[in-house]
Amino acid sequence: MSFLTIATPFINLGIPVFPLAPKTKIPIADIEWLTAATTDPAKVALWDAEDPSRNVALVSGDYCFLEFDQLGIKSAAEEMGEQVPVTRTQKSGNGGAHFIFRATERSRKLGNRSANLNGHEWFSFRAYNKYLVGSGSVHPNGNFYRTVKDIEPIPVPDWICEFAERHGESPQPKPKSSVPVADDFDPEDLFEFYSIAGHWEDEWFVCDECPVADYRHEQSIKTGFFYDGNTFGFNCFAGGCKGSTMSAGQVIALLNQRKGEPYKEPIWEHGEDDFSGVDDVDQIPDDIFLEPVPKSVPLVSAEPVTVEPEMSAVEPEQVTVEPEQPARTVEPKPTVTEPEDPYDGVHYAAYSENDDFNTGLLIKSMDKYEVTALRWMWPQKIPRGKIVLFTGKPDSGKSLSSLDVIARITTGRDWPDGSKNELPPSRVMVAFTEDDPNDTTAPRLIAAGADLSKVENIVGTMMEIKTRGKTSKKARKNLDLKRDCNILLEALKKSPDIALLVLDPISSFFGAGADQNKDADVRPLMDEIAKMCRKSGMTVIGIVHSNKKEGLDAVQRVSGASALAASSRAVWGFSKDKEDKGAYHMAHVKGNLAEDKSGLNYTIEGVSVITTSGEETSAPHIVWGTKLEEDADDLSAAERQNRDKKDSKLIQAKAIIRVQKYPLKLNEFYSAMESETGISSDTLKRARAELCREGFITTVGKVTGREGYFWLRPSEAGAIETEMEKRMLEAVDAI
Repeated sequence: MSFLTIATPFINLGIPVFPLAPKTKIPIADIEWLTAATTDPAKVALWDAEDPSRNVALVSGDYCFLEFDQLGIKSAAEEMGEQVPVTRTQKSGNGGAHFIFRATERSRKLGNRSANLNGHEWFSFRAYNKYLVGSGSVHPNGNFYRTVKDIEPIPVPDWICEFAERHGESPQPKPKSSVPVADDFDPEDLFEFYSIAGHWEDEWFVCDECPVADYRHEQSIKTGFFYDGNTFGFNCFAGGCKGSTMSAGQVIALLNQRKGEPYKEPIWEHGEDDFSGVDDVDQIPDDIFLEPVPKSVPLVSAEPVTVEPEMSAVEPEQVTVEPEQPARTVEPKPTVTEPEDPYDGVHYAAYSENDDFNTGLLIKSMDKYEVTALRWMWPQKIPRGKIVLFTGKPDSGKSLSSLDVIARITTGRDWPDGSKNELPPSRVMVAFTEDDPNDTTAPRLIAAGADLSKVENIVGTMMEIKTRGKTSKKARKNLDLKRDCNILLEALKKSPDIALLVLDPISSFFGAGADQNKDADVRPLMDEIAKMCRKSGMTVIGIVHSNKKEGLDAVQRVSGASALAASSRAVWGFSKDKEDKGAYHMAHVKGNLAEDKSGLNYTIEGVSVITTSGEETSAPHIVWGTKLEEDADDLSAAERQNRDKKDSKLIQAKAIIRVQKYPLKLNEFYSAMESETGISSDTLKRARAELCREGFITTVGKVTGREGYFWLRPSEAGAIETEMEKRMLEAVDAI
């Protein structure tokens, strides 16, 4: 078989390949196999044209490989009390068994592990940046690598990872750029200063996100800092990341640049490689750390692949394949059309190289994008797969309105404006921090008519705390969108019927250290949420308060950084009616996706709810009313106009009080002025209160020789105090 014939089934699965020298396990000369590995059929065809007799190597990343040279997987399964997994399997030229799995979160965190037995390799678990010789290749002893089970790889079972972790050792070497550190250097303190999250694996602190690229690599998450008590180093094992060529000092310099201040505690023993000062290195742009851009090339057709008859999973040494056995021909599986990759069709418009880093401008022609129709959850109100904000002052009904939306999603009921709910009854995720789920959220969902069995409450994330590679304890953490967007997206992939996520309030889930008023903190978080929405098709409704600033547009009154509203595709404002205390409005604040920008009026009413124990209680719910033509800015303008009218009356009332003769008797003053001027007693009382604060009126008291109570000016109050002191002295003398 040719190189192309061998490689095609694997690249159709999405497993990157590269060429090995014929009949060897050694990469061909002059090739950086980690960056050269590809699923690009055109590149594979080019390698085939150069030498079709080459062996094929498969690179781990999205897939992981398990190889047994001794004992076999049946022995491992018996030890763990599990069944032998049924997945894509091949037999090496020397009788070893190879199992191919899809990678999981656990396998990525575990990384590469291997173990020896009696001086020879027992097993090798290859999770990332390792390769496996593909079936159809020729072993150095002249035997073929043969397919045993030609089936789709399954996700690697957890027990396989547990077995590999129990018996295997990590092969990660000490970085060559490691530098001696000061005696009192504390790596944990440094990681906390730069907000670097991760876990210890022996002498490596494995980062949750690459601190250079500032995101988690898809192909390899084994990025981390090395610390053995004497030296400190860094390595990113994602070949396309700039961090793979940077030392720990250079990484610290980049982090200082982003943070705007250096880490002040001692790090290095002699100062070499100490780039911790912000000005010690050239400014490094954050947006250059891009992984290689795959080219968009259609898969070439492959000739039929000849494999051995399928056999059950048995010990490798028990597998016997006779060369005389008739082979069967298996047509390659048709290419699965995946959703468009963000880099599909992207190419460089320009590329610049210098000593420190390379920069490329990436562009994509608009005719390469798939044209799709905008989809709506609530037509003209809430788009699907986007971020939507519900904003307003406290007690304006914004949270209750989100619960009404949840009720309609979980039951399939139509929308309150009469538009059709096109979604089938779907599941919803919620995350609340201000309301108790037992006595507040659940009763209100029942009052709204929701199907509680379709509402999933996110209570947090479970994290395994590791010290030096050992699991010391488990801790439940609050949802942190900066840290948990990836695991949230994984949950959505497993549950594609989840149509909506409600975050109340959204700022509670920005994570520790994030300032909701700073665009630099909020924008990356909102970008991550938007990316999650695009990939999953799920809508996110964020509840956010409005600020108290007057004279601003409605969108400017959304509390927090401007990026919060700017990143949202629709923003709805919820407010009380200023005249009718029992009426409320849902008004359009922002949203250029909708043609109809009308809102709705509503009221809030209580409804009887039966608790789990059978007790009857009352819970509020939204009762929708008529269409609202005004938007939020119109309502604000009307409110300001009404307030201006009241302010003019207040000014008039203060002028009236100022010209009165003092001491001014209180009896019947309010009613008399209301009758004469038309100014309400409430406005007159507000005017008196302001005049008191201004010092025009000092107090209310009695005047000697006169009945009743009077408003007093400061001079009059002083005279009364003098008179009172005189009388007290006279009383003392009399005694």
